[in-house]
Amino acid sequence: MAYTHERREELARAKGFPSYRAYRTAPKAEREAANRALAQRTGGRYAGKKVAPARTGWERLAPATRRRHEREGITPALYRAGAPLRQVKEMRFVSGGEVVSVPVTTKAQRSLIGRYDRAVRFALQDGDPRHLRPFEGKKVGGFDLDATLGELEDMDLRGELDFEPYGDEAA
Repeated sequence: MAYTHERREELARAKGFPSYRAYRTAPKAEREAANRALAQRTGGRYAGKKVAPARTGWERLAPATRRRHEREGITPALYRAGAPLRQVKEMRFVSGGEVVSVPVTTKAQRSLIGRYDRAVRFALQDGDPRHLRPFEGKKVGGFDLDATLGELEDMDLRGELDFEPYGDEAA
């Protein structure tokens, strides 16, 4: 349970202060003494509610997000220290008539390559080059995204394009 303004005011009054503002402006030693006194009087509880700070950081993450971070090697200590939430990821796409693998670091780049991959699939299925128009002139890691349907069809016929899912589906 996160603290609301009313809960903060209630706790400050229970600790012997007229308001939460008075509690926050009191010297640290006085606040700590009031916290210990309340904990002793109530056995660590006040009005049936555990006296503890609001959950922050790792504990506040959704279980699925925690599992994903654990798979990526981000521990609670690293998370609290401000570790990057995403590691560098190798992603493949077509550039200059060949499949290149590029280390991708930003969400925008991952998203662009994912959209490009999907557009290539649709273009090869439909035979319609309009799916590739948004990617003309786009670059990732210094490589141009290949938006020529004829070249992509040739590569697909030679078996050079194999589509693998990115992200959680690949694991």
